[in-house]
Amino acid sequence: MLKSITNLSFLLVIVGMVACGSGKKNNNEGTNTSTSTTTNNETANNNETSGSNTTSAGNAANCTETKLEFTGEGLDAKGFTVEYVKINATEMQSRGQKYPAVFIVLANYGKGKSFLSRPKEQGQIKLTMSFNGKTGTTIGARKYDSGAKGFGENDNFSANFDSSEKSYRFNKPIGISEITYFGDDKICGTIDIKNAKGTTILKGSFSVNRK
Repeated sequence: MLKSITNLSFLLVIVGMVACGSGKKNNNEGTNTSTSTTTNNETANNNETSGSNTTSAGNAANCTETKLEFTGEGLDAKGFTVEYVKINATEMQSRGQKYPAVFIVLANYGKGKSFLSRPKEQGQIKLTMSFNGKTGTTIGARKYDSGAKGFGENDNFSANFDSSEKSYRFNKPIGISEITYFGDDKICGTIDIKNAKGTTILKGSFSVNRK
């Protein structure tokens, strides 16, 4: 029963994530994965982590420790310690066009939990990152442009994060993020995304195990 609830909850996060370019803040949300309203008939086919739309690529030697910095929206976190990781490789669909996507959820709380509840304490942050590929491709080691328009048309990156006070989605995001290694064992890369005004920034490196 717990496993079914967990899978359903994570699928709802994924469906919400694909709309994260609008940049609206929802101060009534307590969750750290922004569950924004789905647009353009975007849906997710909930495949396993190592689904057919993923491929090993890159060099594991490029992996460094996870070191992320958040600036803006009342946050100034430079010591983000990862205690919870959830990865889902899936196939999304927008306006009849299918494309591959990998969602990575990181949080500085919830160690050992199979399901992560909404952040309740000050300082708790839950980050959801989405690497979206072109239709007909697979997610791999390459650059993903936060400013690229159209799901399935370009390699796109998006992100949102939540604290106990609010949920935030980047408004008209800009910046280039990169997967430097994509293997069955782990995923590594660099993040650089900010809103249109440059007042809210997420940047750094990440290395997360898939097993």
